[in-house]
Amino acid sequence: IKSSNADRYVFRDESSSNMVGAEAFLQMLAESGASSQHASRKWVTNHYRWIVWKLACYETYYPAKCRGNFLTITNVLEELKYRYEREVNHGHCSAIKRILSGDA
Repeated sequence: IKSSNADRYVFRDESSSNMVGAEAFLQMLAESGASSQHASRKWVTNHYRWIVWKLACYETYYPAKCRGNFLTITNVLEELKYRYEREVNHGHCSAIKRILSGDA
């Protein structure tokens, strides 16, 4: 998985044998109470991409510690919820966003 293709990564849901990608996470986030105004398709796809890439890197570089337990549907959803909480509910921006807007 590369950062350039991580947004197209899909999980196999073992309970229903469905494929779970960014679109499904958009729905899961909405079901968790996220506003569709703030958690737009673009926002979710962007964050999904970077979360999947980060967790895949952990799996690659720390295989003995991760053992396939980091890049999971649950972990990606929790990361999305965390980022939504920080950005939307608390108004925090990423370091890159602050730098680009001149606030850093």
